[in-house]
Amino acid sequence: MNTKHLTKLCYFLIATLVFISCSKDEEVKTDGELIGKQIRQLITEENILLVRTYLVDYLNNNPVYLADEEETGFFEIDGQIIKVNQTYYNLNKLLKYRIDTSSDTDVLSLYFDGYQ
Repeated sequence: MNTKHLTKLCYFLIATLVFISCSKDEEVKTDGELIGKQIRQLITEENILLVRTYLVDYLNNNPVYLADEEETGFFEIDGQIIKVNQTYYNLNKLLKYRIDTSSDTDVLSLYFDGYQ
């Protein structure tokens, strides 16, 4: 093999390695996006039709739960954001959630860190 062919082969190998190394990596998701995916899955699996939101604040280091949105069927999740009625909540601020089964229809209650 002469030098000219060896040089072309080296350029080809370098170009191939650069192309391979530039392939798209898997998208990194935020904690809020992962929580959104879990909540969406829970809503589907448990056939949740209503959502209620609370803001959690602290008084003398004790949690105080303030109802922010009454139960509603108007909600949607987009990434790390859940929209309930006309209010947007960041799922990164979600402290806990639970399904309330005390009424005829199960209600997903979401508890968010109070926005101070």
